[in-house]
Amino acid sequence: MKFRRIIQSGFFVGAIAVSLTGCSSGLTLQSDWDNGTTKIDGSDADWQRGLYYCEESDFMYGIRNDAEYLYVFLKTQNRTTQRQIMGGGFTVWFDPEGGKSEALGIHYPIEPEHQTAEDMTTQENIAPEFELVGKNTEDHQRCSVIGTPGIKIALHRTLRGLVYELSIPLKKTSQHPYAINILPHQRLGVGFENSGTSRPEHSMERRQRDASNDSQEQSPEQDNWNNGEQREGRQEMRGSRAEGSSQLDLWLSVQLAGS
Repeated sequence: MKFRRIIQSGFFVGAIAVSLTGCSSGLTLQSDWDNGTTKIDGSDADWQRGLYYCEESDFMYGIRNDAEYLYVFLKTQNRTTQRQIMGGGFTVWFDPEGGKSEALGIHYPIEPEHQTAEDMTTQENIAPEFELVGKNTEDHQRCSVIGTPGIKIALHRTLRGLVYELSIPLKKTSQHPYAINILPHQRLGVGFENSGTSRPEHSMERRQRDASNDSQEQSPEQDNWNNGEQREGRQEMRGSRAEGSSQLDLWLSVQLAGS
């Protein structure tokens, strides 16, 4: 994997970033220490330095922490990716062991009750809730974006791109029942997943279904059936770059900063 330090003029004015090639294989990053200025407000104003750009996914990333919280920042100008996130949501996974285990996930935005993915194309139609996702499919819990202690999420879409910000407690306490359960100085696995579907779906289930679909695609009878429409639909959902889609499935190995 090659790292190249560049100036991202035009995307972030004056922002110093690292261009990351081969992003799907995973990255090792150093978290920056937060000096108390980061605000979870859907703006990139607090994230002008310490950023990483992945050409493969067309995303800009930033990771910070202090003694209590982890801060996550993402931005994309890819219109197809923006529509996928607004319509199907976006999941940030955390593995306190530093690997790629989906121990805790934050899925946002999610569909409001009595609405469909098509209704979520504007900022006003996003539900004021997120979903906590665990290792098992039954570990799904809807929580209020405003009323959940310690967790803050902001998503803002403008002509300049879509900005996603998240803060989550590092350690579980009586005040913060939902947390990563890790300390500064330790290594953390952080995963980003954009399913492009209308509802959150556990990635293990999706991988099993995709494997089954792949085996079906190898059958001539299945290929001929329905003129291959099912196969083409699955390929589109997986994010073909040729079609302009940018589906995200990326893990970072993050070394948390100390005080």
